[in-house]
Amino acid sequence: MMKYLGVRVGGKNVTSIRFADDQAMLTSSERDLQEVMGKMEPVVARYDMKIGTKKTKVLKIGGTESAVNIKVNSTALEQVAKYRYLGSLIAQSGSSEPEIRSRIAMAMHVFDRNSHFLQSGINERLKKRLLKCLVWTVFTYGAEMWAMKKSDLRKMEAFEMWCWRKMMKISWQVMRHESLLRD
Repeated sequence: MMKYLGVRVGGKNVTSIRFADDQAMLTSSERDLQEVMGKMEPVVARYDMKIGTKKTKVLKIGGTESAVNIKVNSTALEQVAKYRYLGSLIAQSGSSEPEIRSRIAMAMHVFDRNSHFLQSGINERLKKRLLKCLVWTVFTYGAEMWAMKKSDLRKMEAFEMWCWRKMMKISWQVMRHESLLRD
């Protein structure tokens, strides 16, 4: 029987995720990851390239928090608890909460940077469109990959209400203002 390295996703075997010069290797065990990295070394060398061991990290998702010992060219790779790959934060726990918190912080920063427009006297409909264009795009980047819990959804809803209230200059003491959510 042929051995498949990688992880099964939708019935297909996935060994890596690639974008431009970024690559994430996927395996279901430490032994398999070391094997993949060992197979990659001669291929990279054949094209007179090198794996940057200072930039290459190991992230073990799920399971126990045991150390993983992966080497490239006899150099041990650093194991991390979280890693930002293509703009999205991936956590060791497999939870989306760190990414959601990070996205909320980034979106708040964008809101604050553009508050002169978002809190100005311009047309309310235009302000809502600006909010969706400027803030929601930052906030929801990569959201299709989030595995959300009810607590994550509450955080997201709270952030949304914070934006609408701040933009419309409505006190936080107002519990719910349905007209904020209308287009």
